[in-house]
Amino acid sequence: MKNKPLLLAIIYSVIYIGATLYFYFSQQLPAFKMVYVISMAAVLPFVILTIKIQRDSVYQGIISGKEAAKEGMKFVLYSALILGAFQIAFFYGGWRDFKIETIPGFYRAWVDSLSADDKVKYFEVGTQKVMARLSPAQIEKFREELIQKNIAIQIEGITVFKEFTGVFFRLFFAGLFSSFLAALFLKRK
Repeated sequence: MKNKPLLLAIIYSVIYIGATLYFYFSQQLPAFKMVYVISMAAVLPFVILTIKIQRDSVYQGIISGKEAAKEGMKFVLYSALILGAFQIAFFYGGWRDFKIETIPGFYRAWVDSLSADDKVKYFEVGTQKVMARLSPAQIEKFREELIQKNIAIQIEGITVFKEFTGVFFRLFFAGLFSSFLAALFLKRK
């Protein structure tokens, strides 16, 4: 079978999708975030396996570095397309709503974690003169309006295009590096 990179890409993608859905729906957010890290680390072994299988079955044990990198990139491209399509479905299936619901809480928690000096520096950048003329109650109202404005900007920035390109390009660049490394070590002339 000449399309072993596609088969391995499907296996890699199914493992990633399964782990993502499991940790998302079981609401284990720290583990959910680790799926991303582990999936990046798992690219290299899958690329090595793809190149090794293709070298032994299609190229009869002899493969140049260029062909090895090409075979590794086939796996990466297939995986990136599959996971990009999943990310689009996942985005519309609830991920967007989850992000919109959690952004205000994360943003407020971040603001609350700032020291009093940092809050003044952060919220008064470019507005020192305005802040000096406001009463303490008006300053608090101004800060609350600024928080709401920043939350709205962050929510507006949640798009399916950003989600797709985030998944596609992180996998593409990790795979490009992995393919180059694997091609260096697995080529045989």
